[in-house]
Amino acid sequence: MLGSNARSMAIDQATRASLELHQTQRGQQRGSLRNAIDLTVTAPGSRLLSARLAALLADAAAINERLDAVAVLAGDTMLNGRLRSDLKAVPDLARALTRLALDRGGPRDSAAIGKAVSAALALSGHFARLDDVPPVLARLSATLAAAPAPLASMLALALDDELPLFSRDGGFVRKGYDQTLDDERALASETRAVVAALRARLIEETDVRSLKIRHNGVLGYFCRSARRPWHEIARRAASPELYPSPDAGQRHAVHHDRIGRSRGPHRPRP
Repeated sequence: MLGSNARSMAIDQATRASLELHQTQRGQQRGSLRNAIDLTVTAPGSRLLSARLAALLADAAAINERLDAVAVLAGDTMLNGRLRSDLKAVPDLARALTRLALDRGGPRDSAAIGKAVSAALALSGHFARLDDVPPVLARLSATLAAAPAPLASMLALALDDELPLFSRDGGFVRKGYDQTLDDERALASETRAVVAALRARLIEETDVRSLKIRHNGVLGYFCRSARRPWHEIARRAASPELYPSPDAGQRHAVHHDRIGRSRGPHRPRP
């Protein structure tokens, strides 16, 4: 926080209540000093203003540094307008980080981090164009410029445009980002096509035209043929590991774990 190292004024609770810094003596925010001067456009900005009103500076040098920064921003209306416009689109980074740190976050919080990092880099560019930058704004610009751009790029590539509220809802990783995940999604959404392709391959390998693939909750996926015994099918197949034991007779189990996981338990056979 800017000015956090400067000595702050010690104010007792009775004086704070009398000054009505955050709320009036009737307990209302409307009419307080904070309510009168709060023109911030983000929730973090409003919280920072409240924190600074709660710890008023008593160091003249620190106060003058802040006043120099205020003078620059107040005197450059175009810069002020661009900053306020960009800040309106900045997500609440502190809240997103807090939820993620407490294991209560979701994909939207991860996306908020990426957007906040990108916004920080854009905001630092506004200060970089100033000719004479006050020390407060120079430190602020350096902090913003140090935001991890690779993290923002990775999150933008990894996260989909439409995000669910909870991670358990799935579907928040962008298609094409991870081929393994795309394959698992294909198994979940295109199980019939996958099983049909597997059947076609096995028929080609074994030359058993009557071969069929079925599924139940006990065996999972299994092959069966009314005309060929299981051991002949296994002998002809290019992948005999699909046929590990004869105890199921002609209904030999073909456990395709990835398809089973994608379908979930107790799904009807394709």
